[in-house]
Amino acid sequence: MQTFDPEQKKFIFHKGPIFSNIIFADELNRASPKTQSALLEAMGESVVTIDRKTHSLDKPFFVIAAQNPSDHLGTFPIPESQLDRFAIKVKLDYPHFEKEMKIFSESKHNPLDEIPADLISQDELLAIQDQVDHVHASEDISRCVKSVVDASRHHNSIELGISTRGGVQWVRLAKGLAVLDGRSYVIPDDLINIATFCLSHRIIIRSQTPSMIIDDILQHMDI
Repeated sequence: MQTFDPEQKKFIFHKGPIFSNIIFADELNRASPKTQSALLEAMGESVVTIDRKTHSLDKPFFVIAAQNPSDHLGTFPIPESQLDRFAIKVKLDYPHFEKEMKIFSESKHNPLDEIPADLISQDELLAIQDQVDHVHASEDISRCVKSVVDASRHHNSIELGISTRGGVQWVRLAKGLAVLDGRSYVIPDDLINIATFCLSHRIIIRSQTPSMIIDDILQHMDI
């Protein structure tokens, strides 16, 4: 934001919360379309435009967002192009019995206190991201991804299929799983294990549920 400094007689730029490595956007679909659009620029281009000036965001930069059910009052629809920017979508249901009982009994306890302050450094995270970039994905893996993407675009239950960006994100996530498994190459299981989380929010459906449709496509693919 820009604030006027009467002593210097000029506007001074102050960095807002978007200038962070990790952004948590709670109840994203309660934000106005204009705010959502600004976040889309930050996620897609890693820059922020303020008063016609472009400011680069630090690396690493990624966004974690939560949204309310679309039928709740005060919510705005999130455009497909913005949902497509998110690598993974996870549905959070009510906790199971034991977990919820523990939450009730430890309601005054902050679970973040159990996380070490030095869990991972900025340089270590950047090094892991660089390692992911160097994981090999064979032509066979690319063909598998292409076949699933094409199938989603011609599926009777899908109105809008997986975008090219979605396919790219799917491969990158598979590379991340390979790194976690200590491999320098992607295998089909990497794609399968992350498929539902990566692809379900990238399609607009006519019937069934997104996860059921993705599972159906995978079962009929040579993957």
